[in-house]
Amino acid sequence: MDHISSSEEIEIIVKAKKRFTLELSPQIDDLLVKWSEESGMTRAELLRRAIALMEASRNAAHEGLKVGFVDSKGTLKREVVGF
Repeated sequence: MDHISSSEEIEIIVKAKKRFTLELSPQIDDLLVKWSEESGMTRAELLRRAIALMEASRNAAHEGLKVGFVDSKGTLKREVVGF
């Protein structure tokens, strides 16, 4: 087990979360509620993950990769475009 001596400096970075208001259609809110109940995640966490997925998809597309859905054999079955 590593020990930290009193002479070592420890830097702790705290990233403050930003808060904002988002207006959603009733249909989108219903989907978020449904997914939240099914997954056990909050609606905020679902939105954070959706944003992370969008970022990963855009990065992959910029690298010339295809974004899509593959079957169990790794065959691309549906490509997602528009990133």
